[in-house]
Amino acid sequence: GQVAWVKKVDQILGNVKIKTYNNDVFIAGGYNGNILTIENITVSGNQIHPQLSETFIAKFNATNGSLQWLRSSETTAGTNQNNMGTHFVDLELGQNGNPVLIANLFSPAVKFGTTNVPFVTNNAVSNNAVTVIAKYSNAGNVSWAKEPTVMNNRSLLAGDLDIDGTGNIYVSANATGGVNYWGTSVNPTFTTTGMYGHLFKLNASGNFQWVKANTNIQGGLTIYGIKCVQNDVIVTYRALNSQIIDNQTINISKTSSILGVFGNNGSLKSYKLHVPDNPNPNRFSITNILHYSSAGYILSGNQSADIILDNSY
Repeated sequence: GQVAWVKKVDQILGNVKIKTYNNDVFIAGGYNGNILTIENITVSGNQIHPQLSETFIAKFNATNGSLQWLRSSETTAGTNQNNMGTHFVDLELGQNGNPVLIANLFSPAVKFGTTNVPFVTNNAVSNNAVTVIAKYSNAGNVSWAKEPTVMNNRSLLAGDLDIDGTGNIYVSANATGGVNYWGTSVNPTFTTTGMYGHLFKLNASGNFQWVKANTNIQGGLTIYGIKCVQNDVIVTYRALNSQIIDNQTINISKTSSILGVFGNNGSLKSYKLHVPDNPNPNRFSITNILHYSSAGYILSGNQSADIILDNSY
């Protein structure tokens, strides 16, 4: 129960995530500013405006707390609007402790190491964003960084990230229109303000494998947490209406949560509806998968009213 070590950072860090591998501790999160200093290492962020957000990742020795390396994204183009920049979302560790992070890019371009990642869309406007995925080696070198193409002046906002036992990377993201995944278009003509929950897979080298999304034009599906369990990917959704996912129609009479099970080939193997018994079901959502096995599962979420779910209060 004794404190082994403590680190002090003289800047505000946001949405910080911590992961461990053997004797390594990885910390990633967001900060605002042109530079970030931790101990005796200083890295450059954006050189555009001190309030733009950047994403950082650091590796520490778990035994003595010594800082091994520190890296930062660098927004390279944009304006001085405070809500732009690169907003960190999540961190996971792959094989050999190689970190992978996801972030939302609100500016025209960002660099991870020497890899430039442009926000590719047609006629982008303020507050639009795209999901960025970046992979590092255990030594802190950028292996690759990439992003899909947002179509029709819409957004793709990252939600969650997980990595399976062979290094495949799964990302959940919510789109407000069409997205092109490196040559594979999903809902390319959709321009409504509806929400489309996307689940996509990259292999360990960053090569695109597949994407699954609801294909009904009215949208109404938000994707949240994902979890890799053996050869399956478990996904949580919040649906406002009936949905078509992987060519399967899911009839929904009122706002409900969906627990979906996808195979590693992208096929929707099964799903379960969790329907709240409440006059205002919009006050309920399941967002996280804490545990999943053949014996059962543990989920968590949000509610702002008394809820009866599956006959349990």
